[in-house]
Amino acid sequence: MLKAEKKRQKDLVDRITELQNKILPNQSLEERQRNFSEYYLEYGELFIKVLKGTLKPLQLEFTVVEL
Repeated sequence: MLKAEKKRQKDLVDRITELQNKILPNQSLEERQRNFSEYYLEYGELFIKVLKGTLKPLQLEFTVVEL
């Protein structure tokens, strides 16, 4: 029973670590790793419109934008 619980816990930790690595590449915020111009070149004016409509810079919270 203990062995099964350890395996379950390890699986959960592995899944959490994988998600963390996707959200925080190199253990830091993505905007610290990638440049704005990469997104602009890929999405063009749509990127600017989505940012204007989504982001609230004066609120102290993170926003995940999916394009």
